[in-house]
Amino acid sequence: MISLNYRQRTILFSCLVLAAASTTCLGQTLPTTRPKQDVQTKPSSQPSGPDLTNLSLEDLMNVDLMNVEVTSVSKAPQKIADAPAAVFVIGQDDIARSGLQSIPELLRLVPGLDVAQINADTWAIGSRGFNQQYDRSLLVLMDGRTLYNPGTSGVYWDEQDYILQDLDRIEVIRGPGSTLWGANAVDGVISIKSKNAADTQGWLVDSEAGSIGESESFRYGGKLDSDTYYRIYGKYRSIDSFDDYDNSNIHDPWQSSLGGLRIDHNGSRDSYTVEAQAYNDHRTDQYTDPSTTPPFSSVVTGNYDASDDYALARWTHTFSDDSDLMVQAYYDYLNFSGSTTTSDPVNTFDLDAQDRFAVGNRQEIIWGGGARIQSDNNISNNGVVVFNPTDSNYNRYNVFAQDDVTIVPDRLHVVLGSKVEDDAFTGFEYEPTIRGIWTPNDKNSIWAAFSRAIRTPSGFEDHATLITADFPVTGGVGQSELVGNPNLQAEDLNAYDAGYRFKPTESVSLDADGFYYDYEDIITSQSLAPVASGFPPLLILPDQETNNARASSYGLEFTANWQVTPAWRVSGSYTWLRTNFSGGNPIIVSYLKGGSPDNQAQLHSYYDVTRDLEFNASVYYVDALLLGNIPSYVRLDLGTAWHPTPTLRISVGVQNLLDSHHVEFSSPNGDENSAEVPRTVYGEISYKF
Repeated sequence: MISLNYRQRTILFSCLVLAAASTTCLGQTLPTTRPKQDVQTKPSSQPSGPDLTNLSLEDLMNVDLMNVEVTSVSKAPQKIADAPAAVFVIGQDDIARSGLQSIPELLRLVPGLDVAQINADTWAIGSRGFNQQYDRSLLVLMDGRTLYNPGTSGVYWDEQDYILQDLDRIEVIRGPGSTLWGANAVDGVISIKSKNAADTQGWLVDSEAGSIGESESFRYGGKLDSDTYYRIYGKYRSIDSFDDYDNSNIHDPWQSSLGGLRIDHNGSRDSYTVEAQAYNDHRTDQYTDPSTTPPFSSVVTGNYDASDDYALARWTHTFSDDSDLMVQAYYDYLNFSGSTTTSDPVNTFDLDAQDRFAVGNRQEIIWGGGARIQSDNNISNNGVVVFNPTDSNYNRYNVFAQDDVTIVPDRLHVVLGSKVEDDAFTGFEYEPTIRGIWTPNDKNSIWAAFSRAIRTPSGFEDHATLITADFPVTGGVGQSELVGNPNLQAEDLNAYDAGYRFKPTESVSLDADGFYYDYEDIITSQSLAPVASGFPPLLILPDQETNNARASSYGLEFTANWQVTPAWRVSGSYTWLRTNFSGGNPIIVSYLKGGSPDNQAQLHSYYDVTRDLEFNASVYYVDALLLGNIPSYVRLDLGTAWHPTPTLRISVGVQNLLDSHHVEFSSPNGDENSAEVPRTVYGEISYKF
């Protein structure tokens, strides 16, 4: 008898069910669109307009994407068509149909974002250039909680997980969002939003298995009273090792688990949200360890553990349709430990408040402030990275104000504002912006913006030393080091953005935007005098972090959506990017410049074959990278899903169909070994009851 493991049984069962369904459909005349399901009443805490949470699958296929409302651009609900910024929304239909199984992978759908997987547990995700393992100019939030780590200036994408069916949307601003979101919102803002608990009632059980891993998750939602809802949830995920360039296993498998609770009270005037979640992961990891003895480096394999626990509370009082007050607070504890990393506990307490109100009929003002108290204490250094001191505080205080002025009702309005911050690294900073949008008619809109944004130094750049290499020299050993600098200034961006949106017919929408960015005081490094010590002598060749580079980047981004028929939607995008540097350390400059492709394109097709069966296809093109001489690649994803009942979804698919494996990014800093992203076959069963 043939023995099948859990993963193989799941895939085989899904294939058999779909094959049976297809056979049953032969010879029958079936409608090509799904029947509409009952639409729930929208919770009062949700934006008005098209609400992606409560739409049926047919509604999601036919929604006017230009009228989808977002809140990340102005911290108030507005239609995408009225937003004076390059904004994109990954909705629930995109999440379900893409076949992508993690938050970083879902970001591949966003035009202008560069998403590159380094190995099984690591991604490099950047916006409009300068992509690297920890992108230092991209601010990421989850339900209003910042995921940006001040110690490394970036996001640990492997720590960001959720039950994807319970995500409401992912809003992405390409370009600065610093006036509202503050420092480090330089090249973009990603706001991940989960569903209101009122929209996740009952049980959800989901099981997914594929050729590189598996995940299981559950959720139960209930009601405390007529206006108060809750959900509890849990998820487990296991990912296998990827292969290195030479097809050897690089020993980077990992497992993660999370559990959480969300409560939402949706009153007519007062609403509140309470969230709490615990996350843990464990992995085996590899990195290159410099050594002062021959052969002067070795590949180290060891265990690595991370945990991220948080609790969040948010209260909103609504005075009227154009006036409300919001107060939010959260506490986050993030810790890393293991034989291949420093022990790095980070405590964050954040308090924010904002007030929105109208002045007459032509002005809407949002203002507020906040404080973020962060400590990076009791760091346990390893032999490669040394923090001195091992205790640090990264506190930040801010106030902001923004005025949305209507010049001509329904035709022309201008947004002016600024945030003022007191940062632990660089002190006083200001981040102004001016945006305007002109809508001559219902089919056209033109917008433009100027913004100043800053990126503050990280704890690593401020007070850490990284041993980059050991090598033989005459009479001894040489050691190159990258040394922190407590006198660094913030990196400064002056950004010029413009865009045009065109809706020639009810079924077609086009979006084009361009940008020119001027960066100053970019942090690279400069060489210091060599230092010799001991016998036989150790010759230390230090490079110190410093603000000694400038750069400019410019590019164009095009997006199109076409509802070909009620059952078939097609979308696509193309991105063109150029960057130039002057000054700075040539090695670091080549790393910053060479990590982003000049050209990217993608095309997605979502087709309802019958009312119960869908077929989805996506193709991605990513240009070659100078960093590591990574060649260009084309990725093709195919998937099909069967809905035998409104509560059951069974799907199978394949990712990277055209290539058994390909490399997407090179990580020259030794943090992670680069691997080949393999072709993946998967099956998934999702049941609600």
